[in-house]
Amino acid sequence: IRDKYAAEGLGSVSIICTDKTGTITYGNMTVTHFWGFGIDEQKVDRMDWSSPAPDTERMLQIIKFANNLRDSTDDALGRLLRNAGDPITPELREYRRGEIPFNSKRKRMSTLDEMATGQLHLHVKGAPGLLLERCTHYLSNAAIHPLENGDLSKIRAQLLRFEREGYRVLALAYRPWTEHRTELQDDDEANLIFAGLVAISDPARPEVKVTIEQLRHAGVSVKMITGDSAETALSIARDVGLVPPGTGVEVVIDG
Repeated sequence: IRDKYAAEGLGSVSIICTDKTGTITYGNMTVTHFWGFGIDEQKVDRMDWSSPAPDTERMLQIIKFANNLRDSTDDALGRLLRNAGDPITPELREYRRGEIPFNSKRKRMSTLDEMATGQLHLHVKGAPGLLLERCTHYLSNAAIHPLENGDLSKIRAQLLRFEREGYRVLALAYRPWTEHRTELQDDDEANLIFAGLVAISDPARPEVKVTIEQLRHAGVSVKMITGDSAETALSIARDVGLVPPGTGVEVVIDG
């Protein structure tokens, strides 16, 4: 500290707000699980990439096309594709006909892509809570079925399970493109086919728990800031001692 006034200001701090990813956690994300109606829950390290199920191939396709490799989540998905033997290449962008980028408000990304058959498909990945509202059907064993309330309950139960184990979870969806244009709008992300869920691990740093205890003894409280779901955030917060086991947490949502 070069300026003594900065030290005085630091001494008066009573609350620290810290980012989760890369600060409380390592920021080194790894895809660990797939889940879908036709494949159930699958651990990535046990999957046979030489002969994936049709539903798994569809999920990999969505991950591959709706990806710009611009953040840690996309990088984790990109590593998964490389391990599966189907990496993202610069040439893939030649098949993209439209895009709505991810942002913190939308919490999803969509791309319009030309498939090998010449047909266009809309590929969407994003926060499950928002994406499920836009799905009307689901994929199971390469067949498309109407998405009923009971089906939604199954998805949400699996989502809750992943989140309570501390995973960041993405939903994957798609639909054939029938419009006579390629300029994408938010309203185009409708009547989607739910393909599955992807669970991503980003473990907490072990030293964070000790730091939080030291801050608490010094009279400083710590707040965690994250774009993850409340359940995922709560799981990580319990791991590092931000909240005692078995207690709830105050969640403040911006916007």
